[in-house]
Amino acid sequence: MKKILLILLLFCGGLNAQKGLALASSDQLLEDATLWLTESYKKDGVEETRQTLNQITSKSRGKLPYWIAAVELELQEGNPQIALGLLHKSLRFNPDHQALLQYREGLTEALHRGKAWTSLQDKELQDLPSQQEFRINTAAQSRVFTEYYTPQFQNSLGVSCKYDKGSVLLRANYAYRFEENALQIESDWYPKLSDKAYLYVNYGYSGTSLFPTHRAGLEYFTNLPNAWEASLGARFLSFAEGNVGIYTVSTGYYYGNYYSSLRAFFVPKEQGRPGISASIKTRKYLKTAFQYLDLELGAGYDTEFQQQFLNGAIATQTQLYIQQQFLSLGYNQWNQESKTGYRIDLRADRLELPFLPDNYTWSATLGIQYQWGF
Repeated sequence: MKKILLILLLFCGGLNAQKGLALASSDQLLEDATLWLTESYKKDGVEETRQTLNQITSKSRGKLPYWIAAVELELQEGNPQIALGLLHKSLRFNPDHQALLQYREGLTEALHRGKAWTSLQDKELQDLPSQQEFRINTAAQSRVFTEYYTPQFQNSLGVSCKYDKGSVLLRANYAYRFEENALQIESDWYPKLSDKAYLYVNYGYSGTSLFPTHRAGLEYFTNLPNAWEASLGARFLSFAEGNVGIYTVSTGYYYGNYYSSLRAFFVPKEQGRPGISASIKTRKYLKTAFQYLDLELGAGYDTEFQQQFLNGAIATQTQLYIQQQFLSLGYNQWNQESKTGYRIDLRADRLELPFLPDNYTWSATLGIQYQWGF
């Protein structure tokens, strides 16, 4: 009888969040929300149910079962990022409510681990995609300049494998710049150290001057409390003229349907100014965790390490100390059912000329990627 009275009070708004917390468990809230959601599904369908929940939660901020029902609806429709945004929003009006905090913590952890819930009732998180998956990756990029440089092109073909303990990628990169052709073989490895930490390991080799002879990277990533993450790492580049060490640090934060990150690179130099680069990226998740928009702003040297001309020869280390600013827009889409996906990137750069310090040229870059899973 007490439970029935509690449900009626909650649905009628007769209890605020604090009193509801004293009487209701998270299981009760979920049971009540699921019951209402099931009946509404049968009667009105998904879109009308979503509109009804939006109207109720907009007018009556403290009706907890409706907040849970809204979250459950988005999870069942395959929209975990929207569900997480609703949990953030509900806690603005119901602060410190343990049931909502519990759901937000669990869903945030799942998304950080590359996994997702299909329902708040799931006790075991299921991998998305499956525990072992192979993909073929292709990419093409074209870059044009306003002056001094001729158009540049780069293509890549690779295969990747995702498994329980991480993922590995093997890729061949082809570049055409300054009327020269170049090939680079590169591998990325992402071993999982724990549920909250993993490594990025990279090695690349090229026998041409358009790429570093050897390129290596090592970076440690970890998830922090309250939807934060951070990383610390280094890059090593070996050119014909010598070697360069690069240090990098980053931090990121998930909030609602968004993710923002800040990354910095630092290249020590014995004389003159050091090479410093920083960028900030914001990601907006759309209907699913695999469909999103990226916006990135950056300043410093070219972290893509694409050599330019200096005194009639191809520059290598020089690029790590010249200035550059850029704006990049990207759209990513992956269809889990067909196991196909694509990404489109548009980028504008203002690049300092190595042979004319403090003088700049502009460039525009279009990049397209496509993936097949099997």
